[in-house]
Parts: sequence; structure tokens; C-alpha cells
Amino acid sequence: MENIYYNYIEKDPKALSLFSYPPNFQGLKDKVADLKDKRVSIKLCHYLREYNKSLGCSEKTLRNIDKLESGAKVVITGQQCGLLGGPMYTIYKALTAVKLGEKIEKETGEPIVPIFWVADEDHDWLEINNTILLDREGNPKKFIIEGEGSDLPAYRREIGEETLNRLISFIQDLGFSTEYLPKIINLLEVTFDKNYSNWFAKLLTKLLEGTGIVLVDSKAKVIKTESNGIFQEMVLKREELMKELEKTNKQIQCLGYPLQNPIDYNSETNLFLLKGNYRYKLRKEKEVFLIKTGEVFNQGEIIQYIDEGLISPNVFLRPVIQDVVFPTLAYVAGPGEVNYLAQIKDMYKILTGFNLPVIYPRQSFLLIEPHVKKFLERYSLNYPHIHSLERFKREVIHNSLWEGLERDFQELRTDIIHQYNRLIDKISTINPQLSTLGDKNRQLILKQIDFLQNKTYNAHKEKYQGMIRNIEKIQNNCYPYNIEQQRIVSPFYFLLKYYPNLIEKITENIQLENFKLQYVEL
Repeated sequence: MENIYYNYIEKDPKALSLFSYPPNFQGLKDKVADLKDKRVSIKLCHYLREYNKSLGCSEKTLRNIDKLESGAKVVITGQQCGLLGGPMYTIYKALTAVKLGEKIEKETGEPIVPIFWVADEDHDWLEINNTILLDREGNPKKFIIEGEGSDLPAYRREIGEETLNRLISFIQDLGFSTEYLPKIINLLEVTFDKNYSNWFAKLLTKLLEGTGIVLVDSKAKVIKTESNGIFQEMVLKREELMKELEKTNKQIQCLGYPLQNPIDYNSETNLFLLKGNYRYKLRKEKEVFLIKTGEVFNQGEIIQYIDEGLISPNVFLRPVIQDVVFPTLAYVAGPGEVNYLAQIKDMYKILTGFNLPVIYPRQSFLLIEPHVKKFLERYSLNYPHIHSLERFKREVIHNSLWEGLERDFQELRTDIIHQYNRLIDKISTINPQLSTLGDKNRQLILKQIDFLQNKTYNAHKEKYQGMIRNIEKIQNNCYPYNIEQQRIVSPFYFLLKYYPNLIEKITENIQLENFKLQYVEL
């Protein structure tokens, strides 16, 4: 089945038709005209200063907030909170936004500020309570923060100092005795915050120090206040908006694409309700609203909850909220986001009065360490071979020598069966009971051939075991647990070995017009 994202980065007209603008310079220029005089409120700028100062931001970030107050447009990206900053692609999204903003400003003269939306109202604990690093031998190791997998939002998660100490011990036990280890541990200690989402934001601020990126906290009171109107429209015009979603989704399906996020149009509200400490999906049933605890609310009560700041958006409504409070020129998106943003194009227009911003695919990297490059060269493999190493391993084991031996063993079996059948036919004329004895004798010999073949195969495998181990080291580095490196490995693994130049190295390799996977040698 076709995929919107892959067709989109190939600039397929069919996929491009699902968005307001193409991901190119002309699309960006057209979106500037669409935004006209839209700007950030003074109250939001005041909040951004205080929030980013509390994270330990750089002077460049504060100057960018001044630019916002003077009318700058934004390139925005974002991510849910993740342990140790989340996987590598979080960094790639942020750096793509920074570089894209710089390019637009340089080529158009339009002031641009990069924004990172910290989605700390998300509550999928099992998705964010762990991180993956590789040890000195190249084996992936997982660290998990224990805790109930409940509906508690990330910003209400408290992390004890024992978790920090356990995490530091985990990193020390990986076996790296590099000069950077004390600096990495210090970085964790100075940014540590018992509030999970604050720790994420402080770490990200330090990792991206000097880029000027501005972080925004999705739960901020000023964000809630400025987006109240959107939440109310979602409640009051739910049926109309669901019809728009359904129309857009049918268009997507008619083009042969699956829906990234299927929807129940009868009950979906695109909203969550914060009740007590927990965040619950809000559903509509006839004239009332429900959450999974069984509690029921009327429309007036939901409007009251909106005024109290207790309503938050789902993935469909979040882009609307961020673009109501920010003059968004472009959103830097991952593959899954590109797929579901296509679903909201018409609903977005109704709610905001604007077209969708330019949906700009984030940079996609595979970081190649020196030992990985060495093994690839040793076995005459190039970078694309990394994605088919299982097949290569099978080919190593079943090489031409083994295939020849396999044929020899099969021919031996065939000959023995043929010769024994002739012999059994003859001896059975002497005594019919000899036929049964001959059958047993033939089976014993065939079993011995099987035994010899298995022993030969194991010896053959052993001969190539060193090569297979090295290939598996490449796999563990580039595809730990059979998942893309950028989707699972923490930046802290690479920081342990390549600090402090890692961020600079990645930034140098950003090619904004290249949306395909790029290989970066470290």
C-alpha cells in the first residue's frame, strides 16, 4: 500500500495535493503572504522569556524572543517529552527547524524564529519511560523508569533523585572511560529536575545551546487562554468539523493511501480532559460527553473546563492550537506526522482561517561510527547494504561452497536410496524378511549422512562466525532491536563518544533539500 510520506518527499503530485503548499522555497514564500500581519502576543512573549530563562537558555534564545515580539514569523517543530531528550530524531527535528529558519531569513529577509513545542501534556508513559544506549561492546541496553503506566500527563510525573543516581550508574556501567564521561554526568546533574517534563526541557536547552531555539510549554496558561476559542469551536461545531475530517479522509483513501489515524466520527472530539491528576480522552455520545471512568458531562460543563484550562488537544488539534498562538510559516515533521497532517487540511482551514503551514520533512540521518565503517569496508559493503544485513548473513552462511556441499550430500542420499532399493529387491527374493532388515539398514545409513551434514554445516558456520559477529555489531549500531537508529538510540550514547562536537557535526551535514536518509560519518 502506498505511503503519503514517501510520495511526499518524492514530490509526487498526488501526495502534494493533500497539503496547502509544497515543501520548497516557493511554498514558503506563498505561506508568508498567507500569514500577512499575524504575530505573537506580548503576553506570550513575556511567558516565553520567563520559561526559557528558567531552563537556562542562551542570550541568542532571548534575542529571538525579542524578534518574535517585533513581528517575526516562526518555523516550529515539537515532540513529547522523552528520557534523556528522547531518541536522536528529536535532535534532528530541532536542528532542521533552526537551519530552515536561518535559510528563509537569509533568502527573504523575513525575520524567522525556530520554536520547539514541548508536548508535556501527553500521557503515554510506557512510550517515554525508557531510553536505549549501546555499551562498549556495541550491545543495546535499555534503562527504564519504573512507575504505573497510567493516564498521568508527563508534566505531572515526579522523578526522584534515586532515578538520577540509577541512571548515572547505568551510564557508567556501559564501559566507556572516555574523557567526556564526567562532563556527561555533570550535564545530567545540573539539568536534573524532579518534574519529568522540566528535566526534558532543560536537557534539550543545554544540548541545543547556541542554536537560539525557543522552547514553549504546551500546558502554559497563556497558551490555554489564547486557544480557548478553538476548544470551544471544537465542542460547539463538532459535527460540522467531523464531516470535514471525514471528507478529507475519504479523499486520502480514494488516492490509495491508508489513514495514519483512523477516526470514529460519531464519538471523536479531538479533546482530552484533565480530571484530578489524570488526562482522559473525551468522547461524545448523543448529547453528552464521556471519559473512560464512566463520568458524564454536558456541553456547558465542558465549556467551563475549557475556561479553567483543563482541556487539551489530541494530535489532530495540536497543530491548530500551536498555529493560533504562533505565526507558523513551516512545521518540521517526522514521517508519521506528515501522514496525519494530511488528514486535517480542511478542518484546519475552518478553525484558523489560514492554510496549513508548509509541512517540511525533518532531516533523516544514520550516524556511522568508525568501527562500523571499518567492518563495511572489510566485507566490501556500502551504506545501503546496512538495511539488508540479515540477507547478507544468510548469503555468507549459504555461500557457493556450502551450496556445493549441500548438493553433494543430497546426491549421496539419492545414490544410496537408489542402490539400496536395487539391493533390497534382489535379497527379498532369497528371504522376504531381508527386505525389512534392508529398509532399517538404509535408514540408519541415511541418519548417519544427516549427522555428518549437520556437523559439516556447523563447522562451516563456525568458520564464518567472526564475520557474522561483526555484521551483528553493525546491526546493533544501526538497527538495534531491528529499529532505525534515529528512532531508538539516545543522543547520550553518541555524546559519550563524540562530545562536544556532535551537534555541530550533525548541523554541518544538514541538506534541507534532501529529505532522504543521509549517512554521516563520525
